[in-house]
Amino acid sequence: MPPIPAKLPPIFTVWAQDDEIARTPIVKFCKALVASGARPEAHMYQAGGHGFGLKEQPTTSDKWAAEFIKG
Repeated sequence: MPPIPAKLPPIFTVWAQDDEIARTPIVKFCKALVASGARPEAHMYQAGGHGFGLKEQPTTSDKWAAEFIKG
């Protein structure tokens, strides 16, 4: 993974525990951000699969957009 830049905009991450594709890389990315001194906002949901976006399924990942809007 390339080094994390010193000045980053606010970072909001969201993923589902049952996402076999993105789960490991996003956790690694979040850990690298924290190690560099960044403070990402990280939301991990129990279910949603890969690429859930705004699709209502219904799973716990349906809540992410409301969390993003709340800020």
